Amino acid sequence: MKLRRLATWSVRISAVLGLAGSLAIIGVTHFSTATDHQHFKITSGSMMPTIAVGEVITVRTTQSPRVGDMITFLHDGKTVTHRVTYSWNAMSPDGTRHTVYKTKGDANKFEDPWAVLDNQVIGTVASTPFIVLFAVELSEHPMVLAALFFPFLISVIVNELRNMYAVMTGKSDEEEECPERESNPQGVATRGV
Repeated sequence: MKLRRLATWSVRISAVLGLAGSLAIIGVTHFSTATDHQHFKITSGSMMPTIAVGEVITVRTTQSPRVGDMITFLHDGKTVTHRVTYSWNAMSPDGTRHTVYKTKGDANKFEDPWAVLDNQVIGTVASTPFIVLFAVELSEHPMVLAALFFPFLISVIVNELRNMYAVMTGKSDEEEECPERESNPQGVATRGV
């Protein structure tokens, strides 16, 4: 009986964990598609030790960068995340006013040789919620999510096989005799005297 209770609880726990993991991925996917922020995975060590390689960052697209902020911007068709070291206002030849930024990676000795225009800036780096990090890890390791559901799926299959066996043999757990009837074969009333 203890084994059956342990199996039941392991199935319940696996179902809850699997459902929680799935909901985390769905929630983060919805959270990631919001227009005021985006998520990026860091692929280089230019911001070490502040941001490690492989870390996921959240970039607020509606926040204006200031000196000292980390920003993500486009440079030569790639996204770069560096810290703003200096900014100034400038006028382009067509009369458009721009804010221009000089940037530098925390691990780099020198500032970047280019200047970043405000229309190249994707946004300012903000703290990443734990649930986002958890969901990213789960989405990168789908076998972990599948393993959470595995005991639940096995229990469903075993239960269905038991039901099929009961139907084929004509035995059913629900058709058990009443204990009172078994001990009282003559059908003598024992209640309500």
